[in-house]
Amino acid sequence: PLDEETQEQLSENKQMIPDRLSSEWWGQKTILAQDELNETSEDDDVSVELLRAEISDFEPKDIYEENFQNFNYGQIIVSIEYEVTNNSDHELLPVDGVATLQIGEDSLNSDYVLINDYNGTVIKPGDSYTTIKTFALDKLRYQEVWQGEPFYIAINTPVKSEDEEVLEEEAEEETI
Repeated sequence: PLDEETQEQLSENKQMIPDRLSSEWWGQKTILAQDELNETSEDDDVSVELLRAEISDFEPKDIYEENFQNFNYGQIIVSIEYEVTNNSDHELLPVDGVATLQIGEDSLNSDYVLINDYNGTVIKPGDSYTTIKTFALDKLRYQEVWQGEPFYIAINTPVKSEDEEVLEEEAEEETI
């Protein structure tokens, strides 16, 4: 049997973007802002629809504190959920690509450790796949510089070539 506090937290986690922090309950995520985006960008027969974005304050459980040891002032988590549609003749690797979050002059890369998907996931021509990119931001820098600023995201979707080399395809930047 779950106590009332645990049951409430699990219910809240189900409403969040299912990054690894909320689905595996690495700690307490408190949503600061969230938005349904529904913005689509197409580039070289690859369509990326940004579905939703979420900005959360995050307090890790003791067992996960080491993963955030470089954040002396705490961390803010930004999670972006999006769908990649492959209209090309090539297989795509949507999880393998790195997404870049641009806030003012600062560029931050997504953190593979914070998502639930696996590298090597393939989207065949004509198929779609929904995935997540998650970013860990320094809480003090967020509060002093980034809060209230527009976010831009560039999503790289690698193409799996027939000779097993991976080529990068970059979608256009989207404003969040």
